[in-house]
Amino acid sequence: MSEVELNQVAYTDFIVTDSNGDIVTGLVDADFTKYLYNPSGSEVWSSQGGSITELGNGAYRITFTPNATGDWIINVVHTTYFPAGKSENFRCTDIETSIDNIQSDLDNPAQYKADVSSLALESTAQAIKSKTDNLPSDPSSQSQVETAITLSETNIRGADSDTLKTISDQLDAAQTNVDELLDIEEGKWEIVNNQMIFYRRNGTELMRFNLYDASNNPTMTKVYKRVKV
Repeated sequence: MSEVELNQVAYTDFIVTDSNGDIVTGLVDADFTKYLYNPSGSEVWSSQGGSITELGNGAYRITFTPNATGDWIINVVHTTYFPAGKSENFRCTDIETSIDNIQSDLDNPAQYKADVSSLALESTAQAIKSKTDNLPSDPSSQSQVETAITLSETNIRGADSDTLKTISDQLDAAQTNVDELLDIEEGKWEIVNNQMIFYRRNGTELMRFNLYDASNNPTMTKVYKRVKV
């Protein structure tokens, strides 16, 4: 499943071959029937679909723009070469908004003080202090107070006990994913020696796939599937 970003143009590439396994060139957008299903299961090609363009050597690219987060499905049909259609699944996430929200939190540490006030943690702490100032000598009563203190600490930390380090680690992981998506979107790719190679924007290799025909033999033209190396 490919990862795509909310409200950004997404695409997938596919190869068209005839019944002999030879590549087919010269097709245009109107030669295909396109279907696009949003996360609600509605067919929305007319509003969110883009177009199909030829890349060369039998390769074509179809584009669309997801406007909702969740899983999307695209299906392309050609009545002659693949009447059953070619399908691919996408998962749309709002990466940009997530990164902006996390960065905004990190850039504004003073907000956590406001959060403490809004949760009335200061008054909670004072209430606990008033109890501990008058602890009885009875060990069982002291144990009850300690339990209350532990419970209050748990409530302050929240269910997931997130720290700033946890948020920072999540931000770093999200940035890595964004960089890889941008490399795939903006970097070049080529087919060489029965392999499809993707490059980063700086020109270094990002990933490569072995290409196989329907008989599972390496191929440059009669591509049936790809396997990441």
